Parts: sequence; C-alpha cells; structure tokens
Amino acid sequence: MIIKETSLAKIQLLDEREPDAARLGLTMQVRLALVLTENGIKVGELQDYPMRVNPDLLLVDCCREVATQLAVGGFPAVPRAIQDRLEALKRVYEAPLGKAQWRVTSTREIIRRLRAQASTAEIINAITLAQTQLTQAETALALLRAPCPAETHKETRLSLMTVLPDGSIELRLRKCVCEGGRLVSLPQYHRVVLHPGLNHTATLAMINGQLPKLNDEFGSCPPLPQLDIDRIAAVCASEHTLDRVTTWRLSQIRPSGGSPR
Repeated sequence: MIIKETSLAKIQLLDEREPDAARLGLTMQVRLALVLTENGIKVGELQDYPMRVNPDLLLVDCCREVATQLAVGGFPAVPRAIQDRLEALKRVYEAPLGKAQWRVTSTREIIRRLRAQASTAEIINAITLAQTQLTQAETALALLRAPCPAETHKETRLSLMTVLPDGSIELRLRKCVCEGGRLVSLPQYHRVVLHPGLNHTATLAMINGQLPKLNDEFGSCPPLPQLDIDRIAAVCASEHTLDRVTTWRLSQIRPSGGSPR
C-alpha cells in the first residue's frame, strides 16, 4: 500500500533588501517534500513543493491555504510539528521592513488586476482607494529603510539563510558594491554552514575576521553588520534545539564507534 506524506525540505529566509524579496514581497519561503512510501520504503518524492508564507497573514491561514492545494493530490496537511517550527522562525526573523515591502508589492498587484478589468464606477473607486493605500505603504516603507551613504562603498550583508530539516543553517553572505542604497556590482557570495551543536558565535567571529583579508577577485570586504549577526543568532537559537543538536551529533559518529567528524 502506498502512503503519502508531507514533510519539510527547506526553509529559505531572504533578507528584505534582496531583489527576490523586494519583487515578491516575501522574506520567508518554504519548500515541502511530498513523499511516497510503500511498506516503509520511499518510492517517490517531490522535493520542491512551494508554500507561500505571506508576512501579513497568520501562519495558520498560510497552512490552511496550502492544505487545500495538497488535498487535491491526496497529500496530508502540513504536520503540526512543522507548523510550530515555522511559527517560531516567522516570529524571530520577519522584520517590520519585510512586512512593509509586502504591503507595497501586494497593493501594486491589486491595482494591476483592477486595471485589467472593465472600467466601471465601482472599479474606479476601488483603484482610487488602492492607490491611496499604496501611497501610505510606500511612505511607511521609506521611513523604515535606513539611510544609505550616497558615495560608492563596499558592503557585506546577509543575503539568504536556508534552514534544513536537521537544523543546519546555510548562510549566503552577499559581497557587494553599493551607491545610494543601490547595488551596482554583480552578485558575489561567501557561504558558510552552521550545524546544530557547533559554536555559531565563534564561527561568525572567524568569518568576520576573514572578510577584510580576502584576496579574491572582489577583494577585502567589511565585516558583517551586528544587525545581521543578531538575526542569525536568533534563528540559531530557534532551530538548534536540544533534540536536533543530539540527533546531529549522533549522525556524525562513525558506525565503528569512532569520534564525531
């Protein structure tokens, strides 16, 4: 008998300044794994089923929406343990700036859809109201954005955190040249993985010490800002639970009984 299961593939936490986050208005993107098992053996899997986590919606509403979609294929809803995990991450990671960006993006989409409809008095009134809301949202977003130096300068910023099922966190740090808040260089990245049970504070301190000494094509970079370090630490605190730390450490022990890798 074939059994269908819904599990977690990965959670992507985008910095709100990243082009994808600004375009989509999403700072958290969840990928589910839809698994087929027969007699306890995996016989099929879809690893990249998307689940939208909108900043302005409660997580329970996002889960309800995806449950309707999953039911079409006969898959169960997102398990409660995964929902709790997402709720904890949503609470510690999502910043006001990300929510403000989402309101701007979603309101622009509403206006676009309204303009595509027949021009009636009701539609015209709806567009006028949406344009007022868009102006308010853009004003709120501008107030939240930190002032950026007008001169050309280098930055190191947290670009993406990818949380894996075992609690490991893959960091993508963007090395970039900015001018007046705009990116004026091609993407170049520095990557590091923070496993459960390892000292993430020491790892980040080591990375920050290495960035100014880089001798690659891009050259030296400033250290990662404290705000980004604090966001990484908050996600580590949420994800590196005792159970995941223990499980990860046991997975590193060789079958022969050797020490962890």
